[in-house]
Amino acid sequence: AWLLVQRGQCREGIAECETGLDFAARLGDEGLQAALHNVLGVAHLHLGIYDASKQYLERALEVYERLDDVHGLGNALNNLAALYGYTGHHRKALEEQNRVLALRERTGDRWGVVLALGNLGVISHEMGDNDEAMEYFRKSLALREEIGMTHGIPNILLNIGNIQLARGHVAGAIPLEVGVGD
Repeated sequence: AWLLVQRGQCREGIAECETGLDFAARLGDEGLQAALHNVLGVAHLHLGIYDASKQYLERALEVYERLDDVHGLGNALNNLAALYGYTGHHRKALEEQNRVLALRERTGDRWGVVLALGNLGVISHEMGDNDEAMEYFRKSLALREEIGMTHGIPNILLNIGNIQLARGHVAGAIPLEVGVGD
């Protein structure tokens, strides 16, 4: 189901999740139910059905919290933050993404910290706080380099370059923009 949603086949993914939910309920597997609710939340987010997306994500969060599944909880919180961002509720997106960051830091998930910092940078930039966004992007970039996580570096550099351009610092943005394609 998750692969279908990732490929943009959201309706097919929803059908698979609904079948999976029936199966998980018969087994009494709450963790699987939470995971499927999370996927359903993302699928509905991609389809622009925001109320349903929120309901599914909140169901996933309830179960993940009850099961003390910090990995699942972080994923569902991240998706909820994305939902708030898509719907223009940037303060709520920032709040949820800060919860993700705290959770990832508490569990020592450095890859998760890197991603949360990048997401916080994007949200801050969307809110017009370029100084805060730049700080998040720089922290994300430094930690990426520290742990050898090269995935996503071009996006971070592009975001930093866009902020530099928005500030009128064209010379500071050009090397970053050029570095993206290298």
